Amino acid sequence: MTTLLDIIQALFVKTRMQRIDWEMNGQHEIYSRFGRNIVEVDTGEISSEKYGLFVRDKDGNIIEGQRFAEDSDPGRMLAHIFQAGSRRALGVDKILDDILGEIKNL
Repeated sequence: MTTLLDIIQALFVKTRMQRIDWEMNGQHEIYSRFGRNIVEVDTGEISSEKYGLFVRDKDGNIIEGQRFAEDSDPGRMLAHIFQAGSRRALGVDKILDDILGEIKNL
């Protein structure tokens, strides 16, 4: 039986490989579609369990989800996923490359 920890580990590996196209949903949430389902990673700034992973079905219902403390193994993996996924969703690397290119051309 697949668990949320299995999903987190797979997301961690594939995000590090830049194989997942993350999208932003507000300032504190990223998501990606897998088939007709959605996986969300969020950061709850006011919660002691800072990072959350939620799975939504095709109708948008949360069918599984859990929050994790920042200092737990799943929390550290979700922190990396959130940071890397946000950068990818926002196109940070391309923007920085463009800025550096313009600076070098001055």
